[in-house]
Amino acid sequence: MKKNIIKYLLCSIIMMNFIMASSLNVFAEDQNDTDFMRKHSEIVRDCEKIIEDAMKKSKIVGLSVALVDDKEILWSKGFGYTDKNKKNAVTPDTIFSIQSISKTITATAAMKAAQEGLIDLDKPIKYYLPNFKVNSAFENNPEEKITIRHLLSHTAGFTHEAPVGSNFDTNSPSFEEHIKSISNTWLKFPVGENYSYSNLGIDLAGYIIEKQSGKPFYQYVEENITKPIGMVNSTFDMEKIKNNKARAIGQSNYYWKVPLEIPIIPSGGFYSSALDMGRFIQFHLNGGKVSEKNIIAAGILKEMYKIPFPAEGQTEGYCLGVGKYVINNSLIFNHNGGGFAFLSSMTWYPDIRLGVVVLSNTDNKALKEDIQPGNISYQILNRIIGDQTTEYYQRAGKVNSNNYISNNNLQNYLISNVTNKLSQLNIIHKSTPKELKKYTGNYTYSMTGIPFVIDLLNISEEGGSLYSKDGKLTEIHKGVFYSNNGEVFNFNEKVPSFRNIKLNKLHFPLTGYLGFIILTVIILASWPLIGVIKRKKQNNNDNSNKRNRFIVKGILCLNSILIFIMIGFVLYYLYIYKNIMNNTNTSQIDYYVLSAFMYVVKFMPIFILLFTLLLLTFSIPIWKKSYWNFIGRIHYLVIVLFSLLFFILLYHWNLGGMLLTFY
Repeated sequence: MKKNIIKYLLCSIIMMNFIMASSLNVFAEDQNDTDFMRKHSEIVRDCEKIIEDAMKKSKIVGLSVALVDDKEILWSKGFGYTDKNKKNAVTPDTIFSIQSISKTITATAAMKAAQEGLIDLDKPIKYYLPNFKVNSAFENNPEEKITIRHLLSHTAGFTHEAPVGSNFDTNSPSFEEHIKSISNTWLKFPVGENYSYSNLGIDLAGYIIEKQSGKPFYQYVEENITKPIGMVNSTFDMEKIKNNKARAIGQSNYYWKVPLEIPIIPSGGFYSSALDMGRFIQFHLNGGKVSEKNIIAAGILKEMYKIPFPAEGQTEGYCLGVGKYVINNSLIFNHNGGGFAFLSSMTWYPDIRLGVVVLSNTDNKALKEDIQPGNISYQILNRIIGDQTTEYYQRAGKVNSNNYISNNNLQNYLISNVTNKLSQLNIIHKSTPKELKKYTGNYTYSMTGIPFVIDLLNISEEGGSLYSKDGKLTEIHKGVFYSNNGEVFNFNEKVPSFRNIKLNKLHFPLTGYLGFIILTVIILASWPLIGVIKRKKQNNNDNSNKRNRFIVKGILCLNSILIFIMIGFVLYYLYIYKNIMNNTNTSQIDYYVLSAFMYVVKFMPIFILLFTLLLLTFSIPIWKKSYWNFIGRIHYLVIVLFSLLFFILLYHWNLGGMLLTFY
């Protein structure tokens, strides 16, 4: 008996050792164990805690991080899962959409194309795209002045969104359709005279590389950037992205369904892993070299790090596809990305030779600043640079702080005043007062697949001119108006737009909508609370009518409950969104309720519509068989009518359910 017990104990010990060894192997593989981690385990634990706390606070589903210097990957790890099903754990090799960090990839590819002589950064884009045109109130033929340097530095004057394919449109038009639609946009200011962040310039730059190389843009990047650098899991190629079953899936409270394919490819369509992006940072830290082999000449790569057309004394701002700033008296390069349910950040110190990338698959727009990926990056870097036991602390001490003077006030420098430029225009196209009146009213952005009303825009008329919240609008063509910041209202289209984003006109004042909602609540609540509806005396043997009345009342009560719930969620959501847009304190927001809202609005409006249609169908036998007296039947029809009108209101606000999105 004792021998058997000893055998069992030995077997148990062996099994436990095997399990522990297996666990340690998995842990080491996920952690990518390095000398840095062994020497600075306390720092690594602190960095892990920074990330874990941020994920807990903001309900981030999955996140991946890589910390690098110019020689090696110091630390990398995956946290959480690729989606809410929690089947696949995130690893350092899991690919995420990096969104606007794609701009840095595209700019790097442009440097390679310039090295090969495919493009000239300072040649007008008309040379490469002879049929391309764009509208401007400030100058004729601006396409003959815009260069690729302008495109990559956001100084061409483009607005941020295109009429076809944008952050406000979850449809998936082609890249070519997206590029073609840019010709229908208006420049915000004269070419080269200001900075305005825009997807359009980067997308045009990528399109020019595609045309000049004779290859799809994704193929050129793969052959000349990702493959030579060793970014084995990274691509712009949508087919490869689709086939990668281990990719992170975007998790959002803001979309009916998060789109996978987007047409803004060069500016936001790149997928990569934390390890690959770490290698990309190393490539830049080493001046365009990989294993001592030059991929891009250092002199050409330095063009990326220069601020084009700087104001006097400017050392901070946007260069070519990357931002340059001063933090802790040291120069950093940075780009963040966010949209379509992903958030990401990439930062490196060129003098300290240290960088970090953070990728996540959750785009909670209400995140506090301290738990955004960009701030997670800075917390990690500060923890390392601030620790005297690391060589990076020593390197930081050798940086001459006098070389860099922070001047954030010059980041968005303004060489010409848009308002003054507009006042100097000779306007010949004027709408009549009657036509101007048609344009007035309240508008909201219409976001395909995104169920909420955002940013109320009020257009008013006074003294023969239109006004928005930014001041007087300048009409440059009939029905086309510039705002004081250079953005354009276009009322000439079938659907009016602002910044090329479709607008949804509210045909009643907001007090009218609120009054309608209150009236709907009163009318629906009156059914069980007020004895207005009196059942007509029926023959006790008329079981058929009794059953039908019971069914109708059941559907009516259920539909009323759904409408009450929907009203509560809508009002709560609008309250949340108002706080988010006004940058007020969001600490009291219940994100579980916010998440529940998305599930509610995906399906509940559909059930409201179905029940309302059922009730409408029942109205025929109700009148024919006189289920209730005359007042009762009228009351029933009023309830059905208000239920139908309530659904139309939801539809009008893009809350009609995931199968019935607006536009």
